[in-house]
Amino acid sequence: MPSVFITCAVTGGGDTVNKSPHVPVTPEQIADSAIEAAKAGAAVVHCHVRDLDTGAQSRDPDLYKELTDRIRSSDTDVVLNLTGGTGADLTLGGVENPLPLSEEGTDMAGATERMRHVRECLPEIATIDMGTMNFGEGDYIMTNSTSQLDEIARQFQDLPVQPELECFDTGHLWYAKNQEERGLYEGKTMNAQLCMGVPWGAPVINRLRDFDDFSDAQLLKQKISACFAGFVVDSEAQDAGGSPPLAETLEPGSLEILPPGKDIRFASPPSVGEFDSFSRAMLLQIAAGFGVTYEALTADLSNANYSAARMGHLEFSRNVDCWQKQILIAQMLGPCWEWFVNAAEIIGEQPRDIRMQWTPARRELIDPQKEVGAIIESVRGGLMSLSEAIRRSGYEPAEVMAEIARDAAMLQQLRRLRPGWT
Repeated sequence: MPSVFITCAVTGGGDTVNKSPHVPVTPEQIADSAIEAAKAGAAVVHCHVRDLDTGAQSRDPDLYKELTDRIRSSDTDVVLNLTGGTGADLTLGGVENPLPLSEEGTDMAGATERMRHVRECLPEIATIDMGTMNFGEGDYIMTNSTSQLDEIARQFQDLPVQPELECFDTGHLWYAKNQEERGLYEGKTMNAQLCMGVPWGAPVINRLRDFDDFSDAQLLKQKISACFAGFVVDSEAQDAGGSPPLAETLEPGSLEILPPGKDIRFASPPSVGEFDSFSRAMLLQIAAGFGVTYEALTADLSNANYSAARMGHLEFSRNVDCWQKQILIAQMLGPCWEWFVNAAEIIGEQPRDIRMQWTPARRELIDPQKEVGAIIESVRGGLMSLSEAIRRSGYEPAEVMAEIARDAAMLQQLRRLRPGWT
């Protein structure tokens, strides 16, 4: 039977204190809960500390030091795992005015400050969240830039502490692998933790794993089905004890001689059903979890017709528009522009009157002839500006207008040089 190691997250990092009166707050209470969990069978205790007045998450190194001393002085056989995820909390000011940031819920610190309590306490394990993501609802964002993650990985190199990489999404797993390939965790044990059930994280990771297991089982079944072997039985021979041992495995085309008195029986496992229909059902669920169409996820267009493909494309386009406006533009590009404006003001410029417009990349049309015609009619009917129509095509309106003007001037010049040319 394989060994199972249980990790107990004693308090969690979110607003757990207001959800239950039983969540420990002080270092003494957290240490007592960790020791109790270890005696109940936990091999690892994952600990955060709390502000003594509010119960909110804290990164006070003195609280971590007291917690660590209490657990270790108890002589309890348990692996101590301290969070390294604090100092990455960013809360925008609101939907229409993301800046300035909301002071309530924002706690941003540099890589060295985030690792301070780890350096001072030296737990056996410390965690780090492997990316930036929406964590729940509202304007809160868990923020971990790649440059900070790389610096934290380098600081782990100088410590006798093993990193635990908390991955909430497949992109986090990819970046953990990228860091490993660049040697940032050389000499360390790559321990990736899959964090399930977090909104906007990886709600279909379990489905992906189940589908992978199902595919492996189906492939093994096909291999077994292809293993055609024969067995020779001599019913009249007497077993003199010199028969060769039976083969433990079979290969396609093998011929096995059975000793006298021996027979062979094969189990008849129940059928797993149709692979195609089950796979499609699983992939439909996975696609819905990621907010993409089945066809975009699988590149399987065998059952798609024009109307269904167009409806799926429209729904997917709405998701893309939402991701572009609410995540890429509002949460990344908007703050970048604000930083640029602040830098310009420092050197005496006044860019506040400049209105920034973001132009996302174009998406290919399903039926260009019909869709372009509909866009033209929308512009003519006053339902859409020409600039908006150009921007939807992935181009900057001012640049397109200027290019049209240059082309018109060029044509006019050619007509003057060659009067009969049209």
